[in-house]
Order: sequence, then C-alpha cells, then structure tokens
Amino acid sequence: MKCAACGLPLSPSRTDGNCPRCGTPVSAGVSAPAQHRQWEQAAPSAAFPPPMAQASQPGQVWAAGPNGMQEPGSFSPRQPAPKRPLRNSRVGFIVAGICVFTGGILLVLVYLLAMGQSGNTSTTGSTPTSAISSPAVTPSPAGSPSPTATSYPGQQYINNAQMSSVQPSASQPALPATTFKVHQPLYVVFTINSGGRAGVICMMWYLNGKTAFNFAFAVSARTTASYGQATFDVPGSGYVELYWASSKACTDQVLAQRVVFTITP
Repeated sequence: MKCAACGLPLSPSRTDGNCPRCGTPVSAGVSAPAQHRQWEQAAPSAAFPPPMAQASQPGQVWAAGPNGMQEPGSFSPRQPAPKRPLRNSRVGFIVAGICVFTGGILLVLVYLLAMGQSGNTSTTGSTPTSAISSPAVTPSPAGSPSPTATSYPGQQYINNAQMSSVQPSASQPALPATTFKVHQPLYVVFTINSGGRAGVICMMWYLNGKTAFNFAFAVSARTTASYGQATFDVPGSGYVELYWASSKACTDQVLAQRVVFTITP
C-alpha cells in the first residue's frame, strides 16, 4: 500500500493515521494501489507521451521542498576574481635599463683608458723593430761601435752598433748619422755574434735623461745583423742601449752597446 499523495510505501496494517512524509490521511488513499495498478495495466496500450521535465531557468537551482518534491531556488552568479597587476614587465624594463646604463659607463671608461695609453705612446715615439739576416744589413765601416771606447759585458753578442738616417736593406746600406729632426725616423744598426744560439735583443731608448720606451724582439741562431727604429716628437739629447737576453722578459739581460744621438726641432 502507498500514500495517495506522495507515493510513500505504507504498511498494510496501517489503516488509519497520517502519512509520515506528507501528512495525508492514510484512509483517504486506500484505493490508490488499485488505481495505480489499473494505470500501469493501461499504460502499454495508451498513447500518452511521457511527461517532460520542466527546464530550469538561468540563475536558478532546484532544492528539495518540505514534501520531498523539488522547488526552484535562486543563486547569485560568482563574480570573477580581480586580476592582479603584472609587474614582471616593469621589473624587466628596469633591469634592462640598468644593464644598458652600466654597459655604457664601461665603454666610456675603456675608451678613456685607450686614449690615455695612445697619448702616452705618441709623446715618446714608436719602436717598429725587425730582425734581418746578415746579407741584408751591413753597418757602414765608417761607423764606430760606440761613441767611446767603453767596454760592455755583453759586447761579445752585439757589436758595431751605429745610428743611421735610412732604413737598411739588401740594396741600401746604413747611412751613419747622429743628429735627426723631430718626427724623423732614426735607426740603430748592429751585428750579432750569438755563437750559434737563439736569443733576444732588448732595447732601451732614452731622451733628455729619461726613459722614453723599451722594446724587445727575438733573433734566431742564424741571425747575424739587425736594427731598431724610433721616432721622437720633442727635441733633446738621447741614447739607446742594446742588451742581450734569453727571453723577452729581459730578466737576465747584459748590456752590449750604447749609442748616442741628438733630436733637433
């Protein structure tokens, strides 16, 4: 037996009282099972379409009512969460700007240092020195090994040093000279007696009692003559010292020759 109102199954012995779900009197729905059975028997031959469920409207949900049936209830749509401002792009631009600014400062410092170094070298001159084999360079017999008869501890390796106003070559012998103009290239020419071993020629140029610049280059065991070149931007009296050493560090150098010269305006 079922309740005629809500269809709750009831005990057959319960003939009076009310439905525990909806409160409908039980005696009022005694004939409900028979009617229900008749409806079920007639359902196969009936052409009634099945009841359609009512679609819910937007903005509503269904909740259980007091009698077990569902009833519409309202709800509020959820508001989207506010977007947080993106600061990564700003931080990236700031970091990039700092890097560019720092790089610019470094470039300026490097440029200033390079200008300072170039300025120092231009005031003292340059030393493009090269080694030449003995047939190409032959000091003039008229030249003297040194301005005085002073002997030097390394003169056994380097001798016959003299100044020249022309660059010596195979077709052009040295032209002895002791006086040169400002900005005029001057050359010191000398012979080498290394005893069949390689070594290094260390040159130290002086002008007006101060060091102008130093230069060192290696020579092979078969090199018998060579020369060095310099140019000065200011007048004065000067000299060049030639040393023999085993490396370009010139830590074990021995003085072999000294030649004087004069720079005029």
